[in-house]
Amino acid sequence: MFRIQVDNLKFKLPNETDPLFVISHLVVNPGEKLAIIGPNGTGKTSFLKALISKTESSQIKIHGTIAYVAQSQGFTSESGGEKVKRELNEAFDQHPDILLLDEPTANLDQENQNWLINKITHSRASILVVSHDQFLLANNFSKIIDFGQKRKA
Repeated sequence: MFRIQVDNLKFKLPNETDPLFVISHLVVNPGEKLAIIGPNGTGKTSFLKALISKTESSQIKIHGTIAYVAQSQGFTSESGGEKVKRELNEAFDQHPDILLLDEPTANLDQENQNWLINKITHSRASILVVSHDQFLLANNFSKIIDFGQKRKA
């Protein structure tokens, strides 16, 4: 059984007539790892948020639990890398069926990037990662979805 199935998803921003992206058909199977790439502003994070909220529920079917690690923003007493590593640990510790990661290496040093790659490699979860990090993208992903093309997956 699939973990995620998306059919005929057209995502529009409020007050826009053209869709930000269109996904005609996408299936993510158990344990499959997908990288989502593309320029800023093409809808990568919006796609992850649509999966979490299932706002387009007739177009999105989810089977299993989801953990989400958002792109690190804001100021805390922790450094960016400390915050990201803590959030990643919390997400992996949930043992979700589906793990959604948005720019997880943005604040990680090389040692922690290697730690993350190891965690992704050994995870049984279906994982979708939004990233611009070529080092991360060179590892472990069975599919790469390019939002840089006018989105028609």
